[in-house]
Amino acid sequence: MIGPHLALAFMLLYLLLLFAIARFADRQKLLGKSIVANPYVYALSLCVYVSAWTFYGSIGRAASTGLEFLPIYLGPVLAMTVGWIVIKKMIRVSKEHRLTSISDFISFRYGRSYTVGAVVAAFSLIMVTPYVALQLIAISTSLEVLSGEEIILFGIDVESKLVVAALLGAFAVIFGARHLDPMERHEGLIAVVAFESLVKILAFLLVGFYVAYGVFDGYGDITSRIVDLAAGDPAYATLMDVEPTLWFTLTLVSFFAILFLPRQFHVMVVENSSEKHLRKAMWLFPLYLLLINIFVPAIAWGGLLLDVGGLKDAFILNIPYTLGAEWLSVLVFIGGVSAATAMILVESVAIGTMLLNDLEMPYILSHIKKEKNLARIILNTRRLNILLVVMLGYLFSLALAYQTLADIGVVSFLAASQLAPAVLGGLYWRRGSRQGAMAGLVFGFLLWAYTALLPTMGKGYPWLGDIVREGPWGIKALMPTNLLGLDLDIWTNSAFWTLLINCSLYVLVSLSSKAGPDEQKSANCFVDAFAEKSECPDDKEVEKSAVQGTLDDLEAALAHYLGEAAARKQADQYLQLMGASRDTVTPAQLRLLWQQFEKTLTGLMGSSATKMIVDDQITVKPVMEAAKETMPAYDLVRGKIYVAPEMAYEVFTDQITHGVEGLCITHSAPEEVRRRWGFKETPIIKLSEEKGSDRYISPRNLPLLFITIKSFVDSSKNSIVLIDSIERIIDENEGRTSPREVLDFVYQMELLGHRTHLILAERQEFVRGEMTAAINEIKELIFALGPLSGYLFRIFSETMLSRLEDDERREVAAEANEAIASGDFFESAKKTLSDDSTV
Repeated sequence: MIGPHLALAFMLLYLLLLFAIARFADRQKLLGKSIVANPYVYALSLCVYVSAWTFYGSIGRAASTGLEFLPIYLGPVLAMTVGWIVIKKMIRVSKEHRLTSISDFISFRYGRSYTVGAVVAAFSLIMVTPYVALQLIAISTSLEVLSGEEIILFGIDVESKLVVAALLGAFAVIFGARHLDPMERHEGLIAVVAFESLVKILAFLLVGFYVAYGVFDGYGDITSRIVDLAAGDPAYATLMDVEPTLWFTLTLVSFFAILFLPRQFHVMVVENSSEKHLRKAMWLFPLYLLLINIFVPAIAWGGLLLDVGGLKDAFILNIPYTLGAEWLSVLVFIGGVSAATAMILVESVAIGTMLLNDLEMPYILSHIKKEKNLARIILNTRRLNILLVVMLGYLFSLALAYQTLADIGVVSFLAASQLAPAVLGGLYWRRGSRQGAMAGLVFGFLLWAYTALLPTMGKGYPWLGDIVREGPWGIKALMPTNLLGLDLDIWTNSAFWTLLINCSLYVLVSLSSKAGPDEQKSANCFVDAFAEKSECPDDKEVEKSAVQGTLDDLEAALAHYLGEAAARKQADQYLQLMGASRDTVTPAQLRLLWQQFEKTLTGLMGSSATKMIVDDQITVKPVMEAAKETMPAYDLVRGKIYVAPEMAYEVFTDQITHGVEGLCITHSAPEEVRRRWGFKETPIIKLSEEKGSDRYISPRNLPLLFITIKSFVDSSKNSIVLIDSIERIIDENEGRTSPREVLDFVYQMELLGHRTHLILAERQEFVRGEMTAAINEIKELIFALGPLSGYLFRIFSETMLSRLEDDERREVAAEANEAIASGDFFESAKKTLSDDSTV
């Protein structure tokens, strides 16, 4: 008999082999020679679906109910052969917006809703806990069968599930959270999963051949014996029965499970490197399922015929072990470890990411000081999340009374199916709303807990068992396993009621609610994912949310979450992709860089947290000062531009204390402005090259300055903007910024002035024409300010004079010089033009 320490040694050596494979894959990635970016590895990674449930649970179900294990694999086959277009659409959307989990996916679709993402993440943790427990139970059971003894470490009798949980938890952290990867692809992990898929099918086929052709005289021999026994023994007759309703239910929930289980979404969508790989997976994955299940009846029924004893779930291990083929038992044990390990590794990484992105990051961003090393905090939090998933699975396994592994798995599949209305509706129905998704998800989850989780837990707790058998307060119509007395089997009962209520609420609430602009744009992006040009928030809201500062600002923001070295590497990669350099980046390229910044953060910490970061990074939120009960002293008209050389701040203060939302753009110290004029809430942006202030903009970064002002005006219903002063902005851009860019800024500000109150604090001598009052309305900003007239004339001369013949140019230049000398026009541009000047 193989002792427990030797069995553990086999397991540990196998895990070390997996670690070596992961390290090799990661090194190859760094060398630019990825070993996982091919369709065969992709198809094998999808086989993480084949967990300990298949290795042990399917055997147990086949030994108890015959072919009832098959629907669990019919669903995935249908998903890959018929529903592949859904998978492709999910991949397209996720890659476009760098969505890294099923909770991110759903949250992004419904307006980047933090609430939706948090609900999905929390429920997913509950969803996978029974499934993780299933894996731990399966490995510990096989360990005990193989060793036949208790595990004793350092003289202490140790519970086998605890040892297994500790080992797998440690390796899950190593595989899934060694470092922060903003691209959120784990090549080492995928290489391990693909390798384990090969080990699983090899072990299963070998033991299948051994039982069918080594112990018996072939598959036909086993089948004929079972048919003969079924004819005279009711216990065997059930192996031949088929229940169409139950088959349909299990096929449906497994169809949804392959799409929406967190681990399946992770390997199928997040880790996908090319949509083309899906074509190969469409037939390779079903073929794998066929091969690994082809000997399930032979092993299950062979165990019954041999009467090997023990748990039916463990027949695959007990048959070779009982018959003396210990080497084959060890291989089966390693195959079972592969099945369970792959599932726990990927599931814990996926759930850990979801918890971080959709539950913890918003809290971290709100409560952790900006000076803290967020990169380390994020990484350590992700590691703790992975351990939490394994620990909860272990605790659930202790609380669970024994039942077949397959039953535990169906509970998780039913939970995953609750995501179907929100996901499928989000992909194909524009009217699907955040409120509808929330209503469907919450009530679907609650009903799942009542009709599936409660009966599963009730087998080990008498007081829960009474509710399951009699209904709450003895009301039979409310029995969790037979709601309203429809006499359905337990799984059909749960699937019917949960999906009925979930879908109904999703549709009805969505029809009765109206989506906001952001949510509607996300809906268009999802529904039109295959269109050439889909209206997505990233595309249409670039001006409002993507341009947030200079290249240095971008690196500083990234470094806060990734670390300085990783941030610089990311910025360099962005520039290389655009064919730009640090010295020549244009405003348009800078806008694209900030778009990539947002997508990088989405990949790292989810859409909800990224929305908080982006909003905090640039948005100047409209706020009101405490309003005075008196009437305003100055009656300004919205859509007008005013110059107030001496009284600009006084007029501005009067307006913001009478219900107008203000934004102050100044060269002065914000603290001094607040102290002198009593601002408390009004945002102030300092025009300065200095870094260190929460809100500063370089006066030479005119695109950022304009977009910041525009975003403020766009988000306010009644605003006023004070600029102190355009004269200094022009002076600071002289010789450093092209006149065209300066004039474009002023022109765009003039257009924006028609939607707000725009007041300028300028020196009186800077303004062309006579100042008739303390506050002067300006008709055309570009002609009202002296130096701008000079800028305009220079551009005119560059454009027009260069196109004339020499004689004509001299004539025009002479007339222009005469006009300039008279002082009647363009007073600030008294630079005499030479006859051959093209300036």
